[in-house]
Amino acid sequence: MKKLVTTILFAAIVLAASSATASGDEMSLSKTGSASGGWSEERGYYTNVANADSFSIFASSEPKDHKATRLNKEVGSNLHSNLIAETWWSGVYHYSRARFENVWPLSGYIGDTGRVWDYDYTKAETGYVDALYAQARTYWGNE
Repeated sequence: MKKLVTTILFAAIVLAASSATASGDEMSLSKTGSASGGWSEERGYYTNVANADSFSIFASSEPKDHKATRLNKEVGSNLHSNLIAETWWSGVYHYSRARFENVWPLSGYIGDTGRVWDYDYTKAETGYVDALYAQARTYWGNE
């Protein structure tokens, strides 16, 4: 019985750790000083932290602000959406990324901006796409 409880506890810890450190194909922190996070319609705003032992909290370890904006307009009889990711991170070379990720049973994504890199301020904008069956997600990071 003790072995069963230990096995279940271990499995729960592994599952919780793996779900907290990755989102889509954006991976979490991998070494000291790197950071990532973003926003999704499902989770809201979040910051990924992989391993507290290897992550140092510096003044610039995460952005001052990250904003996600979804704009909608009718195109004919369809509703199209434009997703904008903006990140303010003073003195840090970083990226913003915006895309619509298809929901199950579909896979893949629509309107992916890729990583838009710069210092201080970045803006990634998908343009208007038919994203009826997709979830809006934005990302930021410095690695």
